[in-house]
Amino acid sequence: MHYTGCRMLFLCIMVCALSIPAVTAHYDFEGIPLEVVAQGEIHGDIVTYGLYGLSNPPLTVTFTLNATPSYARTFCGVWGGNEMYTGWAEIAVNGHAAERIALGGKGDVGEEVYVSGHGVHWIAREITPLLARGENTITITTSRGVQGNRLDGRIYAAGVVAAVEDRTRPLTRYVIAEGNENLHGEGWAGTLQTRKDSASVAFGGVPDRVDEARLTVVLLATNQGQPDYVVFNGHDAGVAGDIGDERSFNAEGGAGIPTRYTDAETFDVTAYLGGDNLLTFERGRDTDGDGSISTTGSDPEGEDYIHPVFAALVLRPRNGIAAPDISLRDLTVSGAYAGETARLSVRIDNRGTRPSAMTVTWSVDGAPVATDRLTPAASGVQTATAQWPAVEGVHEIGVRVDAPGDRNAGDNALSRTITVGSLPDIVVSVGAPVRSGDAPAPTASPLPLTAALAAMGIGALAAGRSKRSIAAFIMVALVLAACTIAPACAAGSLAGYTLPVTISNTGGSDAAPFSVSVFIDGEKATVIPFDDGLAAGGVQRLDIPIQAAEGTHTIRVVASIPRGEKDQNPADNIREGEYAFL
Repeated sequence: MHYTGCRMLFLCIMVCALSIPAVTAHYDFEGIPLEVVAQGEIHGDIVTYGLYGLSNPPLTVTFTLNATPSYARTFCGVWGGNEMYTGWAEIAVNGHAAERIALGGKGDVGEEVYVSGHGVHWIAREITPLLARGENTITITTSRGVQGNRLDGRIYAAGVVAAVEDRTRPLTRYVIAEGNENLHGEGWAGTLQTRKDSASVAFGGVPDRVDEARLTVVLLATNQGQPDYVVFNGHDAGVAGDIGDERSFNAEGGAGIPTRYTDAETFDVTAYLGGDNLLTFERGRDTDGDGSISTTGSDPEGEDYIHPVFAALVLRPRNGIAAPDISLRDLTVSGAYAGETARLSVRIDNRGTRPSAMTVTWSVDGAPVATDRLTPAASGVQTATAQWPAVEGVHEIGVRVDAPGDRNAGDNALSRTITVGSLPDIVVSVGAPVRSGDAPAPTASPLPLTAALAAMGIGALAAGRSKRSIAAFIMVALVLAACTIAPACAAGSLAGYTLPVTISNTGGSDAAPFSVSVFIDGEKATVIPFDDGLAAGGVQRLDIPIQAAEGTHTIRVVASIPRGEKDQNPADNIREGEYAFL
């Protein structure tokens, strides 16, 4: 484990000398996308202290803060051994009673734990009230060595990220994202030979003039000698192709420090800022053009697997003026059936300073129906909710948030039109697989153009009627295009197909958000989110790219309706059958 320190203008990184997701977390073999969990502006610094490199527990991180933080999160990565093993981790901060967090592997449902692949756990939680000015300690232990425990329990990384105010320092803006992506080739996907070559997260727009911007990332399960890439707005970050090389803080030059199976890196991305500031992790590249990403031999092209879990963008606006900066996204309506009580929710983002208060006003067809005064969250991310007795017909649901001193009140309102009537009825239908080309090599990374376009189509459909930025659509498309479904079979016997799936809502009310899962020969292959649900009478066609051996496979497609939601006929949420792949 190595614990070293360096201070870069406004981002403090400390890592020391021994070798060693907001998002509702859960288990997903293919990975849990990174999403923004904290953001804001302060006069001061964003500091990160950590221990990096696989090591036995317990681990204690000791660090000094110049002031009580306005916001702080602790994090740690734990190796489970495989996805079936379960156990626990305990986090103790500054002598407060340790809190035990269950690590459920494949069955994990904890909100603070992100689990993917073959048992890689990422744990993150807010600890703002537990830290203070001066010396602080965080101790993390696991169930490793406990009688009857099977969890491996070694720790990849442990640390804290904190926003520390100092009125003598310039204005600093920060955006923190976390998750647990699993980028991998077919040989590491178990019985269902999927692959996933890249994953992305958008940080959103930034001020026009920025003096400096730095990006920090943490990668788990890294391997020295297998190239991987960090790309910011289309530009390679760092000076070397192998970012995840089991040496931290060397991606911009220098020797760095050895950190076994773990990498923490920082990059200067000032020159690359623009648009929605899209960060992409790539497990490798097909540099020789043979249609595959090799991971062996004298000149490997990529990693067998790698887990991006943390990313933070920290910048200094030029001549920045501190102010709240409220915006809204993800307006959802659920349970909106005639004669029942609908639940309304919206995500509130504050990319500026914390306001003294916020007022949320909900309206239906232009008339206010609920008003609430909220305490602004220290994280800059929170959800507002309301209820409304649903009335049959077509209605416009609106929400507005007002905060004193808001920098831009023009993005403080959202609305959407809904239909209320009889219960929704989601119907799944599956067509015959369509062959899309000759058989690719089993470890191929880029999809054929037709499959990539099909994935883009899925991304567009999943976006539905949302008013989110175009970056959200691009990210869905990139993730789907990077993950191809391929049942296990002999090397060289795969062919490319698209599986036509149609999702319809034949009921009288809009369906609340749900997801569609595809299983091949009993193994879950992919999950497609319908984050905006599906309008009454709506029909969406998904052309899902698949690699499969010729022959017959059992296909099962399930529309998963969330608990608490209703559907006229749950039996037609599922389609299963034998399908010929010709």
